[in-house]
Amino acid sequence: MGARCAGLLVALLTAALPPARVGATEDDASWFSELRTHRLWTGLADSRPVSPYLEGSFADFVFGVPFSHSYLEGNPGRSGATSSPVYGSETGEALLELFVSGYRNPTQAISRFPDFKQENREEFAPAGGNGPRARAHAPTRTDADSEVRFGPGGFARTASHYNLNDLLVEEAESAVHDVVTPGLHIGAVTSRIKVEHRLAQPPLITYRFALTDVEAGGKLIVGSGHDGLAVAGTRVPAGELADQFDRQLTEANPQLRELAAVSVHLMAPSVQRLDNGGYLVTGVVLHVTRNNEGQFVLDLKNKPGTVSGLRLGYARTFSQLLSFDH
Repeated sequence: MGARCAGLLVALLTAALPPARVGATEDDASWFSELRTHRLWTGLADSRPVSPYLEGSFADFVFGVPFSHSYLEGNPGRSGATSSPVYGSETGEALLELFVSGYRNPTQAISRFPDFKQENREEFAPAGGNGPRARAHAPTRTDADSEVRFGPGGFARTASHYNLNDLLVEEAESAVHDVVTPGLHIGAVTSRIKVEHRLAQPPLITYRFALTDVEAGGKLIVGSGHDGLAVAGTRVPAGELADQFDRQLTEANPQLRELAAVSVHLMAPSVQRLDNGGYLVTGVVLHVTRNNEGQFVLDLKNKPGTVSGLRLGYARTFSQLLSFDH
């Protein structure tokens, strides 16, 4: 009788327990190898609150830009994150590592899973919570996030997550405060995107962009609070993003015209479907341009109409999720 009661008690307790969390054994080598025979995933997110550009492209060899980045790779099965308040371009940093023996950006937080090289340093905070600080965390093969803060000037953060089945989520956000260029002051710019990419479906995109306290030549163009400029969308299908964004610009047209008059332009979010089935999504970006002015252009000779300047509130993601099931 005692044995039967004990058996019944075990059965009841077992039935009451919640189901095992999907992905609890995600780092088991055999289980993970089996998953990779059914799914292929790649994801990344990066953000730069303020970055210079020349001829419409990011200035690859400019250093000192706050940067946040996270990524997932289903093949070979790893994740990673990095952030720094003083980062150059990925090209520039890679070249320094290649040609300067022992080089490592001293302000960089880095986390990789698995950490084969044993080089993870997940936090850079020389002044504690009050100064520039960077954080990176990649706890599993399918999760990674990072954040950088550069004092009161703003922040950048990213996050990447795969649910080990049918959903890949990439997020990027950046914010910058008190940007000053000749004759122009911008109080705050914030841009955020979240991309939910489900298997065999176009992604759903959530975004928000806000611009406040813009003054040019002593004139207030964009105010604060309800007088600021904001556009947003929640879980907008990728194919509808452009139209959804354009509909919001009707009310903002007077402000946009005044901004354009002082070479400040709001660039629409974009979705690009690549040949490999992945989606490259860029959030709303503010471009502060100067045509043929020495503080932004390296070579002015014979270059009428050169468009160069600063890009504020940059946030970008890439997601690819494929099934090998038939």
